[in-house]
Amino acid sequence: MAALQRKLIWAIDPFEEDVMFRVQLTQTLKSLSQRLSLPVEPTYILNLAKEHELESVHLAHNKQYHQAAVKAVKKNIEPIHGVKFLPPKVLFQADSSFSMLVRRLSEYAKHSGADAMIVGTHARTGIPRLLLGSFTETLLLHSEIPVISVGPKCVVHGDESKKKQKILFSSDLTQDSEKIYPGVLDFAKKLQAQVTVYHITPHRVEPVLQSGTYLLGGGWVGAPQMISQEDPATVELLTQWVNRGIEQGLKVDYALEAKQANMAELILQQAAAVEADFIAMAAESGPVRAWAIGSITRQVVRNAPCPVWILRPAALSHLSS
Repeated sequence: MAALQRKLIWAIDPFEEDVMFRVQLTQTLKSLSQRLSLPVEPTYILNLAKEHELESVHLAHNKQYHQAAVKAVKKNIEPIHGVKFLPPKVLFQADSSFSMLVRRLSEYAKHSGADAMIVGTHARTGIPRLLLGSFTETLLLHSEIPVISVGPKCVVHGDESKKKQKILFSSDLTQDSEKIYPGVLDFAKKLQAQVTVYHITPHRVEPVLQSGTYLLGGGWVGAPQMISQEDPATVELLTQWVNRGIEQGLKVDYALEAKQANMAELILQQAAAVEADFIAMAAESGPVRAWAIGSITRQVVRNAPCPVWILRPAALSHLSS
């Protein structure tokens, strides 16, 4: 078995035609690679089930197709300076479903020792999204490896090697969120960043659903979170979270807000207000939570002014060392 190597995986599309979008993505890649002192492995999933690929290449010609794909990836990374690139990796996948493509990439990233994956999203909505699907959004919600998403509204300001980084951690203060908090703090240490723990509390007047959850502006919030902004228990809990970061030598504060508004919009507004360099959020899974709470994650990813770091508790276990 080959030795594991700490690295960042760039889920690259070597046929991306949007030049400005590629610039945004590569700037984020360069900044993270330098700050974390990690090499980057460009990884491309060769989807053999695509119709245009089957027309040009028979499965028996995988070797030639692999060489062509590697050549395309190399052509994309040649103009990028200041990043230590590992040899490109091409993964073959015969099933075109998003779930299988995500599983293939996620399993490879996990078993090869990757710390995180970086992926771009065009944030398509409506009919274009229905037609083209969303590999990135499927990856965000189900990857076993932390995923950093760069959307079309993301702005990275050149060389930020000396700029103090800021992370906005949007948290519902549940156990799932608490499980990923150490990972956020660890990420902040590596980036030498300050952290703002951001919590939104809904109003009691929101409708109560039979499922035991409360609906707020298109997002779902668990019943235990139905408290007012001034609730002493919430302030105490947030203070405890802040102190955990301070004890580790980090600069941490919190922001507490209670408004009747779309939760994704509030997160985006707060990120802009604190000039966040990253938004950290928990990914949710399960038939109900992925549809409801996951919709907040999707809205943030599509419209964020900075990279969005999505974590699942299970995705952090292999990074504990």
